[in-house]
Amino acid sequence: MDSIEDIRLADGAVLWAAWAAGIAGLAALLWWSAGSSRPRSRSRRLLRAGTAVAVAALLAAVLVAFGHWLLIDVFAVFPEVLPLDVLAWSVPAVGALLLLILRLRGIWGPPRPARPWRKTAGATAALLGVVLLSAVQINAYFGLNRTVSDLMGTAVARIEPLEDGLKRIPGAAPGVSLAGWAAPAGLPDGGELRRASIPGTESGFVSREAYVYLPTGLPGIAPARTARAGALLGAARGSVRLADGRRAPEPDGPVCASAPRRGAGGGGGGSERFGVGKHHVHGQQDCPG
Repeated sequence: MDSIEDIRLADGAVLWAAWAAGIAGLAALLWWSAGSSRPRSRSRRLLRAGTAVAVAALLAAVLVAFGHWLLIDVFAVFPEVLPLDVLAWSVPAVGALLLLILRLRGIWGPPRPARPWRKTAGATAALLGVVLLSAVQINAYFGLNRTVSDLMGTAVARIEPLEDGLKRIPGAAPGVSLAGWAAPAGLPDGGELRRASIPGTESGFVSREAYVYLPTGLPGIAPARTARAGALLGAARGSVRLADGRRAPEPDGPVCASAPRRGAGGGGGGSERFGVGKHHVHGQQDCPG
C-alpha cells in the first residue's frame, strides 16, 4: 500500500503518462473535428484541423479569462489573481472540451452513425487525457499534491509523533545554539516530518497539532522512511520549522510559531512569537520570545 501512496504525481512516470495521454487525446479530437464532414483532400483536412485549433484555442482563452474574472472579481473565490502558468494550462482543457462538443455534434447529428455510444466514449476518453495533462501541470506548479498520499489526504495521518529523545527535558543543559551549529558531513537534502503539540503557556493560544520538519541527520531520525506532506516539505535544509496546522511554516525562526495576540479589543491586530522549540525541542535556543 505504501508503494502506491508514494507514487509521485508531479514528475516521473505520471508526468510522462500525462503528456502522452494529453497529446494523444488532443490529436484525436483534432483529427475527428477535421474529418467530421469527410473532406476529399488531405490539404483540406489539414486546413480544417488548423482552423479548429485556432478557433478552439481562441475561444478557450476567452472562456478562461472570463471564468478567472468571475472567480476573482465577482465571487471572490480566490484572494488574488491566479498565476499565468495556471491560466495557460487551463486553456488546453477548455479547448478540448469545445472540440468534444463539436465531435458529439457530428456523432449524434443526422445522419447518426452506427454505435454512437462507442464513439462518444472514445471522444470522452480523449478529453480526459487532455484534462489529465492540464491537471498534472497545474498541480506541479503549486506542488500541493506531490504523491498519491497527498492527493488522498493520508500523508498527514502517516506522520509519526515526535520522539521523546528529541524533546527537551525540563532542567536539562541548554542545547547547541544555531550560531554554533554546523551541518554534519553527508547531511541528506530531504528530511522527515513529526507531529507535536504546541503548548500555549506564554501566548494562551490553543493550537491544533503542529508539524516539525527534521533533517535526517539528527539523532533518532531514520533516513529510510521519509515522510512527504505536500508543501510542508519546503522547509529549508538543515533547519527545523514548526507551524500550527492553520498556517504555513514561517521564515522568522526555526521551531517558532505565530499566534493571534489576545489583547486589547481581541482583534488579533498583531502576532505573538513564542519559542516552542526553546522549551520543548532539544537543541534549539534561538527562538525570539
